[in-house]
Amino acid sequence: APTQGADGEAMEASEGAAGEDDEELIVSIAELFGFATFLIKRGEAWHLMHVIYCGDNTNVVGWLITFQSTNRMVRYILRVVVFWLHH
Repeated sequence: APTQGADGEAMEASEGAAGEDDEELIVSIAELFGFATFLIKRGEAWHLMHVIYCGDNTNVVGWLITFQSTNRMVRYILRVVVFWLHH
């Protein structure tokens, strides 16, 4: 049965944007988005510093190591991360 309320609407929007309905993948994309958001906010303070990402989501860790994904939303977020790393 479809999820009702704001959570259901958010999940539907996430599925549409990601092009996937796999809830685990949607959670991984949200975590990557959180990392990218933090990078944008703190990126200038991290200039010329080594930054360590500690996470237990193997999807996110893999994406940040390889900067590759078959998912279009993940590829877009990774492009944002690359831009900020070279900015």
